[in-house]
Amino acid sequence: MRNSLLAISASILLGTFATSCSDSSTPQTPEAPGYVIDMHISNTSMDSAFLYELAQDGWELKDSVKGDSGKFHFEGQIEGANYLAVGDRKRNYSVRLMADNSTITITGNFEKPGEETVTGSPAHSEYLAIQDSMTVFSSTMENLIEKYNAAEGTDDTAAMSSIESEYHLYEKLKDKWLKGWVQANPKSYVAQFYMINPLSYQLSTEELREMFDGMAPEVNNSQMYATLSNKLAILENSAVGQIAPEFTMNDTDGNPVTLSSQFGNYLLIDFWASWCGPCRMENPHMVELYNEYHPKGYDVLGVSLDRDKDKWLAAIAKDNLTWNHVSDLGFWNNAAAKLYGVSSIPHTVLIDPQGKIIARGLSGDELEAKLAELFASEIQ
Repeated sequence: MRNSLLAISASILLGTFATSCSDSSTPQTPEAPGYVIDMHISNTSMDSAFLYELAQDGWELKDSVKGDSGKFHFEGQIEGANYLAVGDRKRNYSVRLMADNSTITITGNFEKPGEETVTGSPAHSEYLAIQDSMTVFSSTMENLIEKYNAAEGTDDTAAMSSIESEYHLYEKLKDKWLKGWVQANPKSYVAQFYMINPLSYQLSTEELREMFDGMAPEVNNSQMYATLSNKLAILENSAVGQIAPEFTMNDTDGNPVTLSSQFGNYLLIDFWASWCGPCRMENPHMVELYNEYHPKGYDVLGVSLDRDKDKWLAAIAKDNLTWNHVSDLGFWNNAAAKLYGVSSIPHTVLIDPQGKIIARGLSGDELEAKLAELFASEIQ
């Protein structure tokens, strides 16, 4: 009953926000020769600032400038719009923004990261509006993670299970809302950004291809469009029905493990990390399913996006993850994650005994239902 009431109230919120957002028109990129970014960050000794752009292989350095008293000036050209990060070399401090060929002003305080003000970019204004609209979902999901961690601290497994189900409900509602907004705004560069992250790992490859092909021709000049095209090619190579792309990675003892050596049973590739709250929240259910179905022919291969081996090993032990684990400790540059187009975790890829991918992105009740279906058919 609690979940039913939650679903009803969340769907009401969904309808309200979908209407208010889809009614607003998409700002157009100004017809300007290029962008100007003036940045003034107080309380910092930074004498240089670095500009990164989101590219096909992640963040790439685009420019660097000298400055004085936290004042920095950038000029350049963007095709359409792109997601940028401006900050120091080590990225201990950075400001994220959606930029176009406009005159953009960034003001902030080095001691208060995340409270910066960005003005002058229509694309960034649109981005902020969408972020605000999704607050009803994201803030609730953050609170649920905190509640889950508290329940875990008292070993309240019933509460943990309930919170996990509620979290997945809000996650699905958020994705449904965002998908609707993107489909309603085919001329938006910001829509391209949300197709890259998070929709590219929440939707099926077929759904993503349909959305990509529905983008207006006048916005196919951006770096984000090229990134999406490349990402789709990767996802289609590792889509349901394809043979799982091969990779080799070291296990916890430093021994190389080849993916195909794990074939023979139903195999779940679980992309996760010790630092990923939703991953850790999912692990107790993963353990339950493994204990139930492993004797029947089900295996898991954990692929960690950690970069600290000690923390990786500690999480495996604490969460009682008794299956095989591999990692190259490459963080978001993990070779297997890039091969499978994984841009957010947790993410799963389910493979049949012959090595064919039969599902992607299953978690929680969906994964449980799929395993029940598979092993029911095996018995018959």
